[in-house]
Amino acid sequence: MEKNKVAVIGEKYMLDMFKLAGVDGYEVYGEEDTRKTLLELSKQYSLIFIFSNFARFASDLIDEINKEYSTICILPTNSFDSYPMQRLNEQASKIMMGHNFS
Repeated sequence: MEKNKVAVIGEKYMLDMFKLAGVDGYEVYGEEDTRKTLLELSKQYSLIFIFSNFARFASDLIDEINKEYSTICILPTNSFDSYPMQRLNEQASKIMMGHNFS
């Protein structure tokens, strides 16, 4: 895996602004395509952004990949989307429970 490579996974219209910033964009269609693409990209990219409507298809896979390979960040699909914050809170709780800070 090359360092500093960044990718984003989502629908075509969501990817355009990332592509303008030099980020590699990958359009996906449904659960199977999302999971397959995420697995492939996790071996090539150090940071992967994925929109929450697709992250929901692969929350278990995201947890596994974050342990071993890349850092995967979940982006909200719209302004009312609380899923990314919910996942962040879950991950923070797991980290806090696994460490002794006394």
